[in-house]
Amino acid sequence: MDLAGQVLVVAFYGALLALTLFVAVMLVIGRAASRPLLRRPPPDPEVDPADLGLPAEPVTFMSRDNRTTLRGFWIPAPAARGTVVLCGGRHGSLDGDLPVYGPLFYGAGFNLLIFDWRAHGRSEGKYVTYGVYEKEDLLGALAFLDAAYGVTRVGVMGLSMGARAGLIAAALSGRVGALVCDSLLVRLDTGMARVIARRKVPVRLGRMLARWTLVVASFRVGGNLFHTDATYWAPHVTGTSVLLIYGEEDALVLGDEIEAVFAGLPGAAKALWRVPGAGHRAVYARQPEEYEQRVLDWFEEHLRYDTP
Repeated sequence: MDLAGQVLVVAFYGALLALTLFVAVMLVIGRAASRPLLRRPPPDPEVDPADLGLPAEPVTFMSRDNRTTLRGFWIPAPAARGTVVLCGGRHGSLDGDLPVYGPLFYGAGFNLLIFDWRAHGRSEGKYVTYGVYEKEDLLGALAFLDAAYGVTRVGVMGLSMGARAGLIAAALSGRVGALVCDSLLVRLDTGMARVIARRKVPVRLGRMLARWTLVVASFRVGGNLFHTDATYWAPHVTGTSVLLIYGEEDALVLGDEIEAVFAGLPGAAKALWRVPGAGHRAVYARQPEEYEQRVLDWFEEHLRYDTP
C-alpha cells in the first residue's frame, strides 16, 4: 500500500474512533441526564384520610398494562352527584394533593378516586414516564371503577403530568365525560430546554440536550416519550368537555403551547382560564376561591355520570 493509501486508512480509523468516542460520551450524558427525569420521587409525608374527615377505603388495582400494581383511596360521597378521578403531578405522592382535593370534591358531593401513579408513593413501578405508561394507569383506574363500583363515566382532575395523562386517556376512552387540566405539561422537550436554559446553557445547545435526553429516556422505559405531547392528542379528544387552567408565569409551558392545545380540541365544550402572575401549579394558591368554583362548576355542568 502506498503512502496515500496508508494516510486514508489512518484517517478512516481515526474518524471511526472519534465517532465511537462521541457516541459513547453522548450515551453517558444522556443516561446521566435521564436518571433524575425517570427516577421515583420521594413521597410526601403520609396523610390519613380519616384526619381530614374523609370516609376513605384503601384500594388496589392493576394498570391496564397488567404489570404494575397501583394503590390509592376510594372516597364515596353520600348521594353522590358523580365521580372524579384525581391525577396528580410528577413529584411527591397522593398525600400532597389529598388535603386540598379530598375535602373539595367530597364536600361538593362527588365520589373521589385518588391513587399514586407507578413509581410514586404506595404504588409499584420503577420509572416515571410522563404519560407513556401513566395513561395505562389511568385507564386501569377507569376499568377498576367500572368493575368494583359500577361507575362507567367519570370526571378527571389532572395536575401537570396528570393533566397530560388525563388528556391522552380521554382521547383513548369514552369513559371521561369531563376533564380539568391544571398546568397541562404540553411538551417535554421544550419544558426541559427552558429548565436547562436557567443554568446558563445556550438555548440551541439546551434544546439539543433536552431532545437527546428524551431519546435515551425513551429507550430506557421502552416507550416513545415524544408521542405524549398534548398538541398531538388534543384533536383526538372527542365527547369530553375540557377546561384548561394556565398560569401565565408558568416556567415549563408557554402560552402559545397551551393556546395550540386549546385550538386543537374539537367541539364547543371547552374553556381556557389564563391567570396572570401565576406559575406552574400555582393558580390555586393565587386564586383559591375562584379556582374551586370554576372546577366544581365545570364538573357539575359537563359531567354526565353513573353513580354506584
